[in-house]
Amino acid sequence: MLLNKNLNTPSENKSSANSTNTIIRLPEVIQLTGLSSSTIYDRQNRKSKRYDPEFPRRFKIGLRSVGYSRLAMERWVSLKMSAVQINH
Repeated sequence: MLLNKNLNTPSENKSSANSTNTIIRLPEVIQLTGLSSSTIYDRQNRKSKRYDPEFPRRFKIGLRSVGYSRLAMERWVSLKMSAVQINH
């Protein structure tokens, strides 16, 4: 079952594809954040030392599958990048 899959054609501008809120899966989260899958899971685990309450939550999109909001993930990355720029 696919929900809200990004249907942009390759000829469309990539910036318009990124400005829409689509569901992304773990491989794309890894690509967007530069984090490993284990670090992503740790960021969501309240018991982990690497827990980040600001990290976007995953949500169920099927019986055995989860997804993430592209916009929420991009906002989180932007927030982290601006924090780095402020500290330097």
